[in-house]
Amino acid sequence: EAQARGVISVTDGTKGGRPREVPLNPQDAEHAARQLAALERAAAAQGAARAVMPPHQNWKTWSENGLRQVRETLQQYGISRLHDLRSAYACERYQQLTGHAAPCLGGGAPRAADRAARQQIAQELGHGRTGVTNSYLGAHP
Repeated sequence: EAQARGVISVTDGTKGGRPREVPLNPQDAEHAARQLAALERAAAAQGAARAVMPPHQNWKTWSENGLRQVRETLQQYGISRLHDLRSAYACERYQQLTGHAAPCLGGGAPRAADRAARQQIAQELGHGRTGVTNSYLGAHP
């Protein structure tokens, strides 16, 4: 799907049960190749299961073992929380959509472009309201 359509359909385990499509956003061939390789590794880890968490584990066991390993790996790269990846995605996507850095990074697009970008990003992140993107992007200046 990612190669054929340039999007990934997310239907299971979504926020509020709302399915969504998340676009691949390759800036160049190298970036596109890295995105596809990451998706292939994730698909291999998930296998035929509906989630990355193994079906024989409960949330407590998974969070104490597998998820802890993920968090430790991220911390080695200066990422303190898993949720920070959503913020990074939102800021990168804002830059792609508007041509401006996100307000939390000292930028900000004209109001109409800002509003359209926030709406798109909210949809991609599975939020029902664009105001939720303020926690990722910062308020419009």
